[in-house]
Parts: sequence; structure tokens; C-alpha cells
Amino acid sequence: MSREENREPEVLVPPGLVDAIDDALRGLALRRETTTYLALAQALAVPPPHHLRKVMLALELLATRDVLAHAPIRAALVVSRTREPIPAPGFFAHLLKLGAYAGAEEGQPARRWHEAELARIYAR
Repeated sequence: MSREENREPEVLVPPGLVDAIDDALRGLALRRETTTYLALAQALAVPPPHHLRKVMLALELLATRDVLAHAPIRAALVVSRTREPIPAPGFFAHLLKLGAYAGAEEGQPARRWHEAELARIYAR
């Protein structure tokens, strides 16, 4: 497989999506709930193609914002539907790049971090 075939397509976050997700995360935090990437994409009517990728990119922007503000990382409220009910490995990879997490992208370290971060979010 060539580099071109293996490369992800360029996906842009639609205008207004970051703000819409920010509002949704605020509501989830107040209700002490989580949601899945798919449910969030559907609730916000994110258009295909690559609707989940658009949501994930917007969540990365919001996670970066929260890390820079030394605030709880509210993107942790969005979890995988098909894996464990924690954020996808890419979420943890992004936090590793930001220096906000230092562990495995899956398994017990990720679960423990996620539980602690949910507690921080809900305590606010």
C-alpha cells in the first residue's frame, strides 16, 4: 500500500461544531452523564462523510483548550460505543502529546485516568 493510499483524508471541522460540542459537554457535565462519539454526532446532526472524525477533531480542540486553561478535560465525557466505555485511544494519544496524560492508550491506566477525570469534571 502506498503512502497516498494509507493516508487519512483531510477532514475539516464544520463551522460552529466546536461551539455546539462545547455546549453539549456543558450539559453532560451538569447531568453527570457521558455519551458516545456516534450519539454526539447524531444529536448535533454532523454531516457525513467522516462525521465521527469531525467530532473527534473538535473534541481534540476542546481538550487542548481545557488543558491550556488547567481545567478538567470535558472531552472525556465522550466515550467509545464499541470498546470499553472510555474515550478512544486517539483521545489518550492527543493528551500524551499535550503532556496531560502519561500512560497507555487503553486498559487499566486509561480506565483509572478516565474515572479520575470524570470525578474532576463532575465536581466542578
